[in-house]
Amino acid sequence: MDLIELLLTLGMATLYLGFASGMGFVARRGWIDKNKRWERALAAAYGLLILLPASIVILYYEAWSFSLRITVILSGIIALTITFLRPTWLPTRLWSRTISRRYSALSMGIICAWCLLAWRIQMSPAALFLGLAACLAGLSSLRSSLQNV
Repeated sequence: MDLIELLLTLGMATLYLGFASGMGFVARRGWIDKNKRWERALAAAYGLLILLPASIVILYYEAWSFSLRITVILSGIIALTITFLRPTWLPTRLWSRTISRRYSALSMGIICAWCLLAWRIQMSPAALFLGLAACLAGLSSLRSSLQNV
């Protein structure tokens, strides 16, 4: 696996795990307070519009081996379950927004690196613009996470 394939794999996997964890957080909010039906609707919409399509993309991404696809999907299910249940054996600091924002910054950094490398090889303006957007999103997340320290 060359560098561009490795960055693409890491970027896709970190985004998918982030989407799955996000689903866990959103679902937890919807199920803790029984009076907030809109939170449940938000969880259902998140699952249908973000997590389900991302899962389908991962499952049908033929550049990855079947075992890698299944591993990423199972890791996502585990991430969703853990963020929904918030087991007591894990540190409570793990559920802070600071950690989520730092994870987002890391994911966006990986995606930015992949996009810039892809742009350098293919000279595709789309890759450059996506890379710049990922860079800005990553810097924004990092800045927010550092302000909360």
